[in-house]
Amino acid sequence: MSNHSNILLLISLSLSGCTTSYADPAIRGALFDREVLQIPAEYRGLWAYPLDACGVTRDYGRQIEIGEASVGAMKLRRVMTYSDDTAVMIDLASDDSDSEPVVVLFLELSTNGKYLRVNPSGKTVPTVFRRCPDKK
Repeated sequence: MSNHSNILLLISLSLSGCTTSYADPAIRGALFDREVLQIPAEYRGLWAYPLDACGVTRDYGRQIEIGEASVGAMKLRRVMTYSDDTAVMIDLASDDSDSEPVVVLFLELSTNGKYLRVNPSGKTVPTVFRRCPDKK
């Protein structure tokens, strides 16, 4: 592919909104526990992969519903955030007991807030979800 074709492709992708960027991990700063046990508001809502899986009830795609103190049916146990970035690490448990967390998730928003990378601990490749449109 020629340089001219590469430039046209990049311009086309940027105009279509297909490019997604995230904050530089090198500038995250220190990780610490949040004082208030709740998921930050910018992460809340319904997310899907692919986008047309939003609100689908049949077996298609993947969805993740993030609330103030839950992800799906799992309850929030701990929220850690960075001093210089919006990324968060959360511990979730499947019930209200004081049991050990069963899932640890690293959540990272794209700079435009439309995409969410979800990386369960131990995974090397995160799943990227798209924010579902609000129902009106």
